[in-house]
Amino acid sequence: MNDVKMDKRPYRSPLRAEQAQATRRRIIHAGLALFAERGYPGTSVTEIARAAGVSAETIYGSVGSKRGIIDALLAEVETERVAERARDTLAARGGGAPAALDVLAELSVAFWQQHGTLVRVLRTGVGDPEIGAAWVERQHGRRAIIHGLIEPWPAGTMRTGLDAGRAADVAWVLTSDEVHDLFVGLRGWSPEAFLVWLRSTLAREILAEPASES
Repeated sequence: MNDVKMDKRPYRSPLRAEQAQATRRRIIHAGLALFAERGYPGTSVTEIARAAGVSAETIYGSVGSKRGIIDALLAEVETERVAERARDTLAARGGGAPAALDVLAELSVAFWQQHGTLVRVLRTGVGDPEIGAAWVERQHGRRAIIHGLIEPWPAGTMRTGLDAGRAADVAWVLTSDEVHDLFVGLRGWSPEAFLVWLRSTLAREILAEPASES
């Protein structure tokens, strides 16, 4: 008898896995484009399949549903580890409140520039129960990141009347995608000009004025 044992583990083709990932990326980005153009409720799986060049069954097998496309897009964003990047960048600059606000301004502008389409889809879809909760959750998460940067500041850092919570609220609003879109999208400011304004406005609205020298 032949004593050689056959390996019954399923064969996994790297090429096939790569093709499946490429198809999945095509599906989720076709979905994002259509959500932005027609709105989340107004886009069907059939339309996404047509735009991605696949069958509806392929979409169900790859991401599961329209909500699965949103979840996949959010997962791509979450891999960027925004909070860790903020802390690492701030540490590299030596810390301090002014540097923290500069880092916050820079990361927020870069984030809205890169992910603005997805964010607008989530914001305009708040009324849809499938994705409204995702938008609210991300808003709470963004404010938590900002609060985490501000909370360690020593007494006297902020303007009179502000505590860490109020300061976080101010920064949360000023660095929001809505403010970014009003200036950059609607009024046509360049991202660079908006960043200059945002840095100075955050500092003016949050930081205590330097003590005047006698």
